[in-house]
Amino acid sequence: MRDKHDLYEILGSEIRRKILIYIGERGSVRFTDLKNYIGISVGSLYYHLDILEGLVIQTSDKRYTLSEEGREAYKLLTEKNVEIPKKSIVTEILYYVMLSRLIVKLSEKRSLRYPLIVLLFISYLYLTYTAHIVPGGFFSLSLDKYYIFYSLLTWGFVYLFSDVFSSLLFKRWGVGHLLLLELSLLPVSLLYVIVSILTLFSITVNEYIFLIFQSWSLIVLGFIIAYTKGLKTERGLLIALVLLYVNLILIYK
Repeated sequence: MRDKHDLYEILGSEIRRKILIYIGERGSVRFTDLKNYIGISVGSLYYHLDILEGLVIQTSDKRYTLSEEGREAYKLLTEKNVEIPKKSIVTEILYYVMLSRLIVKLSEKRSLRYPLIVLLFISYLYLTYTAHIVPGGFFSLSLDKYYIFYSLLTWGFVYLFSDVFSSLLFKRWGVGHLLLLELSLLPVSLLYVIVSILTLFSITVNEYIFLIFQSWSLIVLGFIIAYTKGLKTERGLLIALVLLYVNLILIYK
């Protein structure tokens, strides 16, 4: 039986509570029925099911049912006057740093997602031009030209590596939903805005400031990979760290 605190953290999500109750009321369900009931994307549902591993299990006929521990959690949820504690302050801060709420909302609202992603990427390219800084993966390179080319090359690499590595390692195939990766540009875009403003006053940004914002982008990228690929957050962060390691090799070889 898992730690009670861990169980409360898992049940702190309304979506995961709905999943447990829906399965608990029906005994076993198909993935399609569960997706239609919850009303989220395939990747998002896989993400929550992965977190519910041990509580929700898959039978030989590919249906989802509750384990013994899952049935205990279901009973807890259906008892009267049972309150699920809120997430700890540390967990809340971590989710804010990962931009998790923004990512989750945009993943379910395609009418907003695609225009915003296009606008974000165009803004990012413009900022690299005005700041005279080009991303070399998760690092910044000061170049006199070819800003657009290197920006596109960098994020093409991030797309391909994130998709191929997560697909091979965790069997999560699919490229389309990785468009959300553009949201990991927000921290470095903010950095470039700061650099552009300070440049007007002939102020040089300390290299540690670059490191902070680039690390922030790395954390956001890890959560996006996890969420869109239906993985636990730590697995998404693992892929992001491997990507960072490959990045180091390419730059400092």
